[in-house]
Amino acid sequence: MKLKKRHIIWIVIILVILILLGRFLIFSFSLNSLKPAIESELAEITGMKTTIRGNVHARLLPSLSIVVKDISLSNGEKLQIRIEKLELEFPLSSFYSSSFKVKALLIRHPQVSMLVKSIDTSVEIADASLREEQQTVADSLDWEIDLANINIYKGSFTYYNENNRDTLLFKGISLNSDVLQASGNADTLMLEDFMASGLLRVEDARINTLRLENIKLDVSLDKGVLTVSHQSDGYHGERNSGHLAIDFSGDEPSYSLRQDIQKFRMERLLAHFDKTPLMKGEMDFSLSLDFYGKKVSNRWLTSNGKILLKGKTLTLYGINIDMLAKKYARSQKFSLVDIGAFFLAGPLGIAITKGGEYAILLTSNKGDSTEINEFVSVWKVKAGELYAEDVAFSTARNRIALRGSLNIWQEIFNGLDIALINDHGCAVFHQQLSGSFYDPEVSDVKVVKTLLGPVKNIFTGKKCKHVFYEGSVLPPEQKE
Repeated sequence: MKLKKRHIIWIVIILVILILLGRFLIFSFSLNSLKPAIESELAEITGMKTTIRGNVHARLLPSLSIVVKDISLSNGEKLQIRIEKLELEFPLSSFYSSSFKVKALLIRHPQVSMLVKSIDTSVEIADASLREEQQTVADSLDWEIDLANINIYKGSFTYYNENNRDTLLFKGISLNSDVLQASGNADTLMLEDFMASGLLRVEDARINTLRLENIKLDVSLDKGVLTVSHQSDGYHGERNSGHLAIDFSGDEPSYSLRQDIQKFRMERLLAHFDKTPLMKGEMDFSLSLDFYGKKVSNRWLTSNGKILLKGKTLTLYGINIDMLAKKYARSQKFSLVDIGAFFLAGPLGIAITKGGEYAILLTSNKGDSTEINEFVSVWKVKAGELYAEDVAFSTARNRIALRGSLNIWQEIFNGLDIALINDHGCAVFHQQLSGSFYDPEVSDVKVVKTLLGPVKNIFTGKKCKHVFYEGSVLPPEQKE
């Protein structure tokens, strides 16, 4: 059958309409007119100034998607967030449903930057109770979130504290999750209403001068408790497991941190700070810490826990402790702080010196070394202070021990006593470290003359009334 001219015209018109409709439905259309409303809503939710510099567009098929590009949120210099692309996917039923459903979330290249100038490192964000008073339930939406796809891609996080010069830099942050569920009124929706789980990856992390790579963490959120955990076996035999739980369900958030690393190589850890590590050997590390509070200062004051580092058959480079101790017995020209402060403090020495220039505490003689028979460093954490419970090491001929405390929050030594002790745990030579981490005061070496005898048995020695050390590190078996 031959088509008439008017039929051809109608076919062409219908095809054009279908093409335009398909372009409208399948591809995207602009929603830039909604920018002010989106900016206002985000500002009200976060309490931060919000700006959308890019386009806002949407599409209807296969499901409703809204894409917002180049979003910036800021709280002055304290906190700045920039997102290259944010995409939300909704089912088409959202058009006729009384609730607002969300199916998928994509965040591409988010950048978070925090700058802290005061001592307290808390970041002020608008109070949720104030926002609740400003909103009315009548204008609220019922949200129903059941996400089967969450993807945060190539994010970064930067933190700098001008007060104590702490620096954190995380790059290549990615989060993949197939579960995020929540439902409730937009004004009253709380963290306890959410349930989620996912895998968090960080390609490169720098904490002051410490550098870590390819971190993988399991993340979950249930009933207001955020849990981050990991467990792995290293290529060199070390076993690593950790757990962080943050409970937001109470009046103040509470934190529980556990970390256990077995059979790690000390030289590999120190290589993150310096190309020529000061020691080598296999060690075990564990950390148990609990605290609570909304502000960092409150968290320190409520802190409670324990830190342990121990190892056997280690090598300390750059110094021969036994030779120096022997020379001191004759010349009394010797510093216990030089040979013991960093090594006895273990991981605390890294924290104290921010990982840089920790070797200034040691006398550096490249050809010298000390074989360490046994090393134990156990610290109790309470109200922001660290107390030495059992801190000592032994060589072929000597034992050196440490006691006292230090305050991490105030960054001061509260009188750390370092001593070379005899077989009975009595201090033969004794020295004290006090004051600021950055400019400590070091006392002269004190000699307990009543314990001195002939040089050959000075470290076997006599008993004393006030024992300096009664910990787990035993006296060396061989002496000359």
